[in-house]
Amino acid sequence: MVKLARLAAELGLEIRGDGDPDITGLTEDSRLIEPGMMFAAVRGAQADARAVISDAESRGAAAV
Repeated sequence: MVKLARLAAELGLEIRGDGDPDITGLTEDSRLIEPGMMFAAVRGAQADARAVISDAESRGAAAV
């Protein structure tokens, strides 16, 4: 488990929004999200995961 701010700093990512949740895992498959995980919304050759951000959030994603 790692704080979002620390993870973002190490990966050079920008944080938008408030809070610094604990991140328990990372996946690019919204169907695998469990509460506390971070969802990597990646645009692929056949699908754009940004289209399922709301699904990841409803499953408990702590960050996208």
